[in-house]
Amino acid sequence: MSAVDVIAHESLPLDSTFHLDAGIEDPEEFLAVHELMNRGQLLNAYEAKLTHQHGVEFGHGILNKGKAQKREKRPPTQIEILAAQEREKQEKKAARKAAKEAKKEERLAREEFALTGGNKKMTKKERKRLEQGEYE
Repeated sequence: MSAVDVIAHESLPLDSTFHLDAGIEDPEEFLAVHELMNRGQLLNAYEAKLTHQHGVEFGHGILNKGKAQKREKRPPTQIEILAAQEREKQEKKAARKAAKEAKKEERLAREEFALTGGNKKMTKKERKRLEQGEYE
């Protein structure tokens, strides 16, 4: 057997159903399928092809759930820990700022009520706003 015969024998025909890019005319789909294939993700490439051509939705399979569980089991990296701490700090800071603003508004309203005795003369803008609020 010559080397040419071995290569011809071992090669797959182009019209084989094994080739996921067979029959793809859309260049974007071709690139998407090959990008996934080049990473060795034949299953994902097959899902991408079926989703694009036939509208098939696969959702989250067993393999994807396993990856998520593996990610959850591993200890968080230092960057993830610092990012979580920073998010908590920002949330606390925003809550403190909102409480401070509410306290300030309440104090101003109390002082105004003490000065006017509840009989506050409204400005034209405030009257107009009040009238529009009543009609809406």
